[in-house]
Amino acid sequence: MQEASFPKPSCPDDKSVTAAQTYIKRLSEAIHQAESLQLKKKAKGKQSAFDPRKPKRLWFYVATEFPAWQQKYIDALQESYDEVHKKDKLH
Repeated sequence: MQEASFPKPSCPDDKSVTAAQTYIKRLSEAIHQAESLQLKKKAKGKQSAFDPRKPKRLWFYVATEFPAWQQKYIDALQESYDEVHKKDKLH
């Protein structure tokens, strides 16, 4: 079990660093919850592929930008969002 505290960001005012930290912390909590649920299932005699004795590994991949096909949809959503909020501000 990992006992190290989560590192403090070097730029505490950087919202992207804070958001990333929060995301990873929540993901870690969700993984622990999922493991606990699987252990409870096993304890009740239900089938589960989870084996707590096997080593666990988690990989994080970080990208600085979205692939072009995803960026196209993000841009379309942003335009729609901007149009809706412009209308809201006019009323």
